[in-house]
Amino acid sequence: MLSENCHAFSQTVKSKILRQMFGVDENNITYPNIGTQVESNHIDIVFTTKQNDMMTLWVVENKIKSLEHKVKSGKWQTEEYADKILQKNGEGVNHFVLLSLTGEDAKSNEIKWHSLKYEDLYDIFNKAERATDDNQVTNRHIVIVDEYLDSLRNIIDSLQKYLDSPEQYPQIFHKLPNRDKENLDKYRATTQFVLSNNLESIFQIALYHKIVTCIKSRYDGKCEDLKEYNIAGSARNGDAEIIFKAQTIGQVDTDKITIAISFQSGTYKIAIAADAAYQSNNKDRWDKCLEIISSYGIEEKRGGWKFIKPKTGKYGKKPRVSITKQLVNKSKWHEGKIYQELVDIMCDGFNEALEKKKQILRLINSKPENKICYEQNI
Repeated sequence: MLSENCHAFSQTVKSKILRQMFGVDENNITYPNIGTQVESNHIDIVFTTKQNDMMTLWVVENKIKSLEHKVKSGKWQTEEYADKILQKNGEGVNHFVLLSLTGEDAKSNEIKWHSLKYEDLYDIFNKAERATDDNQVTNRHIVIVDEYLDSLRNIIDSLQKYLDSPEQYPQIFHKLPNRDKENLDKYRATTQFVLSNNLESIFQIALYHKIVTCIKSRYDGKCEDLKEYNIAGSARNGDAEIIFKAQTIGQVDTDKITIAISFQSGTYKIAIAADAAYQSNNKDRWDKCLEIISSYGIEEKRGGWKFIKPKTGKYGKKPRVSITKQLVNKSKWHEGKIYQELVDIMCDGFNEALEKKKQILRLINSKPENKICYEQNI
């Protein structure tokens, strides 16, 4: 819509839209031409402008059904893409924006990415003045823009309905077989829209963000585990997962051993793992880390907590153990619960998981050989 092929907006308006998308203030400059590259080097969209012989690249990473993930190099997508752009246009100006339904922040630490929600994008384009040329091409392009905005509005409104009344849309937490997705007439219109477009996971993620924000407020910013968290999910997996801040409790060579609380499918988990070793598929590293992890002795099964043994992979037993506890019936933990009830259930479960984690740390620290954490962390 910003390229020279679109006649729905004047060049001045296109330039303003571009700056608003990236949160850039450049004194109402009109760019003579805005180039557009799509899916270049795995980057979703790159706009190009030139001013006073200086090339500027405007990079958009678009996340609608999934979240940012790591690529083959081990870097986060935003880190990898920023590196590519700097290699290409190191002498020029570069702007970066992460576009998502829920306003996710980029994982890149070195390069600043502007965060833009789909609702913000809708407002920018909806308020933009349409071209006044009264001709067939311009009018057709304006119709296309308006149809695109209607689609955005549908996604935004559907999400808000779900966040306001999650109890009315239990299917969003269910993994419906494809054959059931072909017969959605029995569900509400919002449910039909979400399921037919495979938006279940991203809607779960939005709900979890809202709930965790509420839980954080109850701790008044004083809980270390809540100061950082990540929510994982994709269009291929209907169950989003909250992973709270990990704490390092040991090290084997260069592999850090951490403990962390997570939540998925109505179940809280406390896991002790050497994640770097886990991903390496190296038997020697697995064995060394698992020997230390096993020495911590967290196999207790009290209070409804269940011990999960290390899974066996191609190279032996993986360096990860955990204990888990279901909140309520695993598959129906959310059904019939209004938002505040979900907050209370998840907050109570988090409180219990946090206390159990403290018990584990005290157990580990009670052994003279395990001087691995400070008193203020337990």
